[in-house]
Amino acid sequence: MSAQITTVHMIGNAHLDPVWFWRWPAGVAEVLLTCRAAADLLEEYPQFIFTRSDVWVYEQIEALDPALFARIKRLAGEGRWNVVGGWYVQPDCNLPTGESFRRHMAIGRDHHERRFGAPCTVGYNVDSFGHAATLPSLLREYGYDSYVFMRPGPHEKELPGNLFRWRSPDGSEVIAWRIFERYNVDSPDTMTDYISRLVSECRTEGVDHVMCFYGVGNHGGGPTRRMIEWIIAHGGAIPGCELVFSTPQRFFDAVRPHAAVLPVVHDELQMHAIGCYSVEREVKAQVRRAEHLAAVAERTVARFADDAPGGAGTVLQEAWRHILFNQFHDIYDGTSVPDAYTDARDQLGASASSLSELYHATLFRALLRGKPDEHHRLMVYNPSSVDFAGHIAHEPWLDWRLFSGELTGPDGEPVPYQVVQQPSVSGSKRMILWKADVPATEFVPYRLRHSGKPAVHETTDIRVGTAWIENRHWRVDADAGSSSVSLRPARDERHPLMPLTVGIHFIDDPSDTWSHDMTGFSQVPREQLRFSRTGVPEDGPIRAVVHGEGTCGRSDVAVCAILYSDSPVVEISVSVTWVERLTLAKLVFGFGGEVASRLDGVPAGRLERRQNGYEYPVIDSTIVAGDSGRGCAIVGPDAFGIDGTGNSVRYTLLRSPAYAWQGKNGGVKANEPHRWTDRGEHRFRFFVRLDADHHECERIAAGAHEPPFVTDWTVGMKSERGEGTFIAPWA
Repeated sequence: MSAQITTVHMIGNAHLDPVWFWRWPAGVAEVLLTCRAAADLLEEYPQFIFTRSDVWVYEQIEALDPALFARIKRLAGEGRWNVVGGWYVQPDCNLPTGESFRRHMAIGRDHHERRFGAPCTVGYNVDSFGHAATLPSLLREYGYDSYVFMRPGPHEKELPGNLFRWRSPDGSEVIAWRIFERYNVDSPDTMTDYISRLVSECRTEGVDHVMCFYGVGNHGGGPTRRMIEWIIAHGGAIPGCELVFSTPQRFFDAVRPHAAVLPVVHDELQMHAIGCYSVEREVKAQVRRAEHLAAVAERTVARFADDAPGGAGTVLQEAWRHILFNQFHDIYDGTSVPDAYTDARDQLGASASSLSELYHATLFRALLRGKPDEHHRLMVYNPSSVDFAGHIAHEPWLDWRLFSGELTGPDGEPVPYQVVQQPSVSGSKRMILWKADVPATEFVPYRLRHSGKPAVHETTDIRVGTAWIENRHWRVDADAGSSSVSLRPARDERHPLMPLTVGIHFIDDPSDTWSHDMTGFSQVPREQLRFSRTGVPEDGPIRAVVHGEGTCGRSDVAVCAILYSDSPVVEISVSVTWVERLTLAKLVFGFGGEVASRLDGVPAGRLERRQNGYEYPVIDSTIVAGDSGRGCAIVGPDAFGIDGTGNSVRYTLLRSPAYAWQGKNGGVKANEPHRWTDRGEHRFRFFVRLDADHHECERIAAGAHEPPFVTDWTVGMKSERGEGTFIAPWA
């Protein structure tokens, strides 16, 4: 009987981080030089095959070196330059929204079909720091059947094998391969030992195929002549192995007939580099804002297609490219050098600006086609795909010294409003707040009528004290000297998770920028925020606010709790002026009963997680439940990391390691200057509601990310104090 032979698919590749310990221009240089060298080697060695992912890479080459791009197209047509992955870059695979993942794949599919004649079917994120459980579903949606990754490694995530079927909660699955140890085996001197261990540890029973990724360098580079010649010379030299130049596609084609015997993994692929969910928060907030601006602009252009400016499609495409590029894992995850974030701010700011201009230009063109009206209108547009039912604050363009009247809704009936403080502290209060219902992608007109009547106020359920506020759903207390805001249902009914406290904890965090080799952060606070001053700065029939502030560490912290009349939602606003180092800030929700289950938001879905103290990425919300099944939803659109143990759930707000510090290379030296991440002012919003489902969480998150647009509109208005058109502003 002949000895069993394992085919080792040798995957020649070059690891290209467009940004990391360098800025993007250095990334462009590494792309051009590495890919030129790879093309030269392909033309020199007809057996050699090179694998390269990332649409951004191909766009740079086509724009800057068309001759090289023509060579690559020819080599790809010969089957020797393997175009893989099909995403714009290798992004963080936990924090982007589901729509962003779809854009990575849609842009990639369009690019590769036009340039190379076919889309990719192999997902390829070999350097990303963990992978959301919903990715198989998203991959299948765009025609992918397989996936290559490396992190988390075996010491971070136990898997039944390196080759397995990865299944999403909805049942979608792809065949996945975890790269053994590293994607850049870089010396023929170590290749024999590495391949022997690879086959021994990674071969699946009954499947005689494995993949070996080789190539020099972590900033460009790739396979060398010496490595290629070694593979040619040693094709059958390692006992039990046959080395073949190959591609991930050929490997998956070879193992697919054995799919039925492969183990199934029903889980997210975590955890690696847990600090990346919170460090360099500014870029995370910018990406999230730009993602939603792109969705808003695109939706509005589609809704008012005849009013969209020329070139709208190009604006949207270019904005998405900047957004997707800055989701590259070392940018989005906060692990790059400080100057890289100047570039990220520029690129994301340019996208946000162009999207905002497109969005508003489309709306104003649509408004100009509308009918005139004799009254001063406040035109409210809901750009979301979800109906808006909430409160709107707007500073009307009028003179409050002269105006005395009422706000009416689209049906002409008076609408109660409250005058609140505008962003400027100059002059008297002149912003109005009212409750509005606005269907998705629709305008609703409200009118200001100078009637001489006072604003209509229905009977309110809001009550206030010196440091507490209450409506018929909640009572909120924030006493001076206390370390938390207390929330309890105002009714007598018992809830298994109530009462609830909300506090700020600062925790010592000596971990590096990535928080390598950690699963969670300490549960023991170094110190807790204690309010040195509290009060009720806003007290009205529609909204009341209780405010507490103090100093924690060297940072100023303020917490506001906001109640609206007859609303079951408590809004928590947190402001931190952050000046810490090697410290972690957690917003701690302490429930009155044990949390039995937790359902966290993930890209394009939700995932049940254990209360085990592990730090996880989260998108927008979590829903916790007690033993009785009754729950409490927390929507946190501005925070990205979460953990929980016992009766507490903690959102990570901020971390402060040194920039781009890898702990494996030593600690931070006290006698050397360092730049610490995230210094400055940061603001966060959280919304708490009892017994809410995921649909209600999505509605609240949509209102936070994609709030209604409001503008004064006086076309056709006649002065109510005399003849002519009313044009006088409030000043």
